[in-house]
Amino acid sequence: MLGYNREEAEQYILGRLVKADFKPVANRSEELVKEAISLDFAYMQSTGVIAEDGVMGNAYYDDDEAFEFMFDRMVRSRGLNEDDPMNGALAAFLDQYMDLQQGYLEQAGLMAWD
Repeated sequence: MLGYNREEAEQYILGRLVKADFKPVANRSEELVKEAISLDFAYMQSTGVIAEDGVMGNAYYDDDEAFEFMFDRMVRSRGLNEDDPMNGALAAFLDQYMDLQQGYLEQAGLMAWD
């Protein structure tokens, strides 16, 4: 996404996370934010929201679909099964991440509402 400053976004998100909501993984917040941003961009590229060169595509960003895309990959990369209690912490983290990423995009002037 043209104009997206990853380092600035990471700091914006990290500084606003409520870690008490996802205590079991809170000590890995920085790693989780970096992973979530990478997965978010992978989702946007795979669905045509953005092209590989960062130019905006014609597709719309589906929050629910993006959440599932990121959550599934985070769970699989950790070898967790669907009943693992860690899933709740990852979901709580991702829920905050998505709100904070939106906040960053809005304040950076990179998000438009139709």
